[in-house]
Amino acid sequence: MTKSVSAAAALATPTPSLFSDSGTLAQRLVDAYLAVRDETERRAAPLSAEDQLIQSMPDASPAKWHRAHTTWFFEQFLLGEHCEGYQVFHPDYAFLFNSYYVSAGHRHARHQRGHLTRPSADEVTAAMLAQILEQNGLINFIVHPDYITKDRESRIYQELLAHLAWLRTQKNAWVAAPGEIDRWWRQRSKMELVSDGDEWRVEGAGSERARVAYATERDGRLVFTVQNSTMGELSEGTLKHS
Repeated sequence: MTKSVSAAAALATPTPSLFSDSGTLAQRLVDAYLAVRDETERRAAPLSAEDQLIQSMPDASPAKWHRAHTTWFFEQFLLGEHCEGYQVFHPDYAFLFNSYYVSAGHRHARHQRGHLTRPSADEVTAAMLAQILEQNGLINFIVHPDYITKDRESRIYQELLAHLAWLRTQKNAWVAAPGEIDRWWRQRSKMELVSDGDEWRVEGAGSERARVAYATERDGRLVFTVQNSTMGELSEGTLKHS
């Protein structure tokens, strides 16, 4: 949601964006992961919150629980174990969404997964958006036109658009289509960070949209100051390790 160029990153070889053509193993893994997650969301899109809570038998978990479980698995065994300083999204989710991994701790009973009305989808979405805004991250919304023709789905979609508009005006969030993000990252990868006395500036096509971020570590948190590209002012913020 932010369009920043960091001094440290720019001194190294530009890294291809997630939307660029890259044949590296890391990029292929990212593409495969996103493809799987996108397919999960596609299949869940026609289901209401009530649909996803149904547990037809003790050995068949609800769709809502499955979606949460796969997300928890990625966090527990990949991010948590391989990203130094990673902080879990919510401390209770390990108990709620662990399946049979004894080493990961106690678990909610399998035959009672259909009783989990909380956390609600709205609560998770609100918490996720708050975290993304705090950490200057990015979220991708996939909307299938065939699934928003009914009144209820159309209303939810309109509410989403209204909330995104509010985030854009009140939180300075960048709301854009994938093509615009692609063009920005391709343009950004060609920019250069050059020394300007005691400071740095960005040069290249589109540099008027870029900002320079200066980061230091303070008490286990990443503290950064972002230079406004037009006013030259610095604003300070913090970013947790994740």
